[in-house]
Amino acid sequence: MGEIPIVFFANRTNANGLGYKTGVVPYYGNLVDNAATPLVANPLGKLFGGNDCAGDSLAFGLGGVLPGGVSNFPISLVLREPTSGAMNVTEYSAFDTYGGTSNVGSGSSVGNSPSFFPSTSQEANVNTVNPLNNLPCTPGSGGATGGRYRALSSSEEVGKPGSTATGVAKLTDSLGYAFFSFGNFSNLKTNPNFGYLTLDGVDPIFNNYAGGDPGQPATTAGVEQGELPGCTPGTGACATTGVWTGGNSFPHLRDGTYRAWTVERAICDTTNAHCLSSSDKFGAEAIVAAAQDDIHNATLHSVADYLPFSVDGSFGTGFGDVSYVRSHYAFNSAIGKTPSEYPASHTAPGFSISATFPTLGAVADLANGISDVAGDPEVGGDAGGCIVAATQSGSVLAISQFKFPAPNAQHIRAQYTVVSGPQPSGFCDGGPRANQVCYSTNTGGSAPPPGECGTGFVCIPDHQPVPLPTDGESLTVTGEANNKNNGVWVVTKIVDSAGDGNGVGNLIKLHVPAGSTPVNVAADNSKATVSSGCSQ
Repeated sequence: MGEIPIVFFANRTNANGLGYKTGVVPYYGNLVDNAATPLVANPLGKLFGGNDCAGDSLAFGLGGVLPGGVSNFPISLVLREPTSGAMNVTEYSAFDTYGGTSNVGSGSSVGNSPSFFPSTSQEANVNTVNPLNNLPCTPGSGGATGGRYRALSSSEEVGKPGSTATGVAKLTDSLGYAFFSFGNFSNLKTNPNFGYLTLDGVDPIFNNYAGGDPGQPATTAGVEQGELPGCTPGTGACATTGVWTGGNSFPHLRDGTYRAWTVERAICDTTNAHCLSSSDKFGAEAIVAAAQDDIHNATLHSVADYLPFSVDGSFGTGFGDVSYVRSHYAFNSAIGKTPSEYPASHTAPGFSISATFPTLGAVADLANGISDVAGDPEVGGDAGGCIVAATQSGSVLAISQFKFPAPNAQHIRAQYTVVSGPQPSGFCDGGPRANQVCYSTNTGGSAPPPGECGTGFVCIPDHQPVPLPTDGESLTVTGEANNKNNGVWVVTKIVDSAGDGNGVGNLIKLHVPAGSTPVNVAADNSKATVSSGCSQ
């Protein structure tokens, strides 16, 4: 259907606790995980794991400093049940993460990422405690000791009327998480006693936490930042244009900078006549397509609860309004503990999704709907999978030549043809088409056409404008005859998709890690997949 963010939200009824603010600015308005400092334990994961559940927690990015005149206070954490989609998405995209991502500086999709297993989880120290009801946390430095609770639905998590007394709405100084929707947060909307928080300084819903979008409460003068939005369906107020400036819905899902989100799905049996739109124009597929079209076109009655794909291909270029996707992986704690284990931290060689499919060999992380080099179906989960530009994901290449050095010992050059999927692409590092999608380096002169960066500018795999390099690119090579060039290589630049002037086209350059000994191969028949180049 589309993509939907996880939103962290707090009970702000205590003005000397999570509700402390200066004017309209909440003191506790942001949460941090290990994305910016991947060799440091995840502070947000430690908080929800029961470590120092108090106002001085490092998870708020405040260095443990309390606001002036406020004593340390306990915080209650509300967790979802382990079979919940919200729990798993939050676990693997915000708590139990490596924080690594690939760029041009190192050797493989794991070798340049932290060489340790994530040590944080919201299930830490829960063990057989059931029900989870105010399980004490480790005391904080100031002696305040919070607790952890369990909610069994979004309604219980939020604390809707009629639900149990353990939701965020019913626990002072509590913190929880839920998938965003206007319905999920309807009882907390535009209420200064409750509010959502940014993650690593990135707003999950709007462009700017301080306001600016028409449906954002903080846009109104005097309204506290972070109040949750609401709208009345059927009036246009819930349409993208009624909520966001220019209809640019969920801007930080669109630009890849918000990390905690998932793909929302509808599932039906294609052998049932009411599944596909080809056999029932009011069937499941048709309903999904109509909802997507309504959201994209900002129709009067639409409710823009998610960022839509396009099942019927009526808008966008294959992914609807979505620009970034998550890679798939099969979680295995034995993979990724040491540098250069193949091929990424959560990918398990030999993983089989079910008895229906044969056991698969080691495969690179792949986007939704993409097959691996052997044509096997997508495998594994994507809750917390690497964030990668949709245009960069899932290319299957046939490698016809390797050249080393190219021209220096830090690069090996690969010549390829595209077997399936998109042409490998990057982003211009400067020039007249800076930060735009490109397929060629140092071509196009001073007024380059789309896809070229211009003379003197490089087509690189990392998208520079985002606060963190959320998208990289790696090449997983298999089947190379002498086994010298098999493995995972970090892509450093897209050289040329049309030709280099010497009769050689479709070239990319790969980073050669220290100690590696790639060899020249004049005639090769190996295959490769382009993947996100990061570790989950």
